Amino acid sequence: MKKLVNKGLKSKKNFLIVTLIILVIFNGLLANTAFSQKKAQQRVLEGVSLFWEAKFEDAIEVLQEAIAHNALSKDELFSAHLYIGFSLLRLDGQPELIKQTFRQAVKANPQLKLDSFKIPPDLLNKFEEVRKGMICSFYITSDPIGAEIIGLSPEKEIKFKGLTPHFFEDLLVGTYDVIILKKEYQQKMWRASLSPAVVDTLDITLELKKKSFFKKWLPWVAGGGVVAASVVAIVSSKESSKTKPGLQDLPMPPDRPR
Repeated sequence: MKKLVNKGLKSKKNFLIVTLIILVIFNGLLANTAFSQKKAQQRVLEGVSLFWEAKFEDAIEVLQEAIAHNALSKDELFSAHLYIGFSLLRLDGQPELIKQTFRQAVKANPQLKLDSFKIPPDLLNKFEEVRKGMICSFYITSDPIGAEIIGLSPEKEIKFKGLTPHFFEDLLVGTYDVIILKKEYQQKMWRASLSPAVVDTLDITLELKKKSFFKKWLPWVAGGGVVAASVVAIVSSKESSKTKPGLQDLPMPPDRPR
């Protein structure tokens, strides 16, 4: 008995040790991830500052290092690619490489726009030329209105959501599967190919779902059953009252013997 108790305590102790080791490793991974993210964010800020100090080659190097960490948010990734493109422009870099860099910025966050009061016109115009060829708008409505819209990319990622009617701006040009949902109506799906610099439209008429025979007639049958039961109860009550003998119809007791 004592051996079994000792064995159980030993197993429990080993389990606790393994659990503690896993927790330490997990916490270490979280700490490393947080440190990597913070370092990447700092490098983006540093790279942007280097650009405004006209240290363009240094800016490119620092920003590329920040991107390599794979820990940036969409906004930070946008800024990193954007300022690499700006630096290449100031260094008279290859036009195709500059366009490719700007495309990466737009893909990172299509909704972000530049402030014309802060960005020099030549840089702003070059970026806007690339962005206009990648961005589109989409207006979706339905009959009836108030249907849910889900836009999926070819990779089945949700790219936009809303309720009809809805005007979507700053979407990436491309093909989307648009799903329209509304309670009690049949789901509709539409594949839309969106073009740059135009407003594509989609107007969908929804159809009511067809009820099965059982669902369609069950309320009527149930209601009819209640009515029929009520009628039967009334008729039975009336028949009972007719056949039930009254007091005057009961036989009289026999006379007492004299």
